[in-house]
Amino acid sequence: MSLATRRRLTAICGLALIGIAATATAGLRWAYPVTINDGSRFAVGTLSDARASADGVQYIGCYHNTSNNASCYATNASGLSRSCSTSNAAHLTVIRSITPESYIYFVWNTDGTCNYILVDNGSRFKPAATSGF
Repeated sequence: MSLATRRRLTAICGLALIGIAATATAGLRWAYPVTINDGSRFAVGTLSDARASADGVQYIGCYHNTSNNASCYATNASGLSRSCSTSNAAHLTVIRSITPESYIYFVWNTDGTCNYILVDNGSRFKPAATSGF
């Protein structure tokens, strides 16, 4: 194999590797810092963005126990915290689907009970591995 052919093959392989690397990092990614809206009584954010926040204050999540009680909670960058509690079976099913990258949206009633809980585990959310988890 001539030197010129080796150089061409090296250049082609290098370009192929650049293309593979570009493909591996491609894809839609959205950031969801913890947001609380008292007027509409909702909180929203992703676990990975809260965990990776530079402020060290944000968090969002839900928990459930064996007594079929659950709570969702959030604190935004300003330190404002809100939570709601539930024993609704449908809410518990949704809460059990939370992963380290989950997007969580919850709505509370004026009495502090949860009205609505949504969990989304889509690929557009920042992976936990990139947020230090």
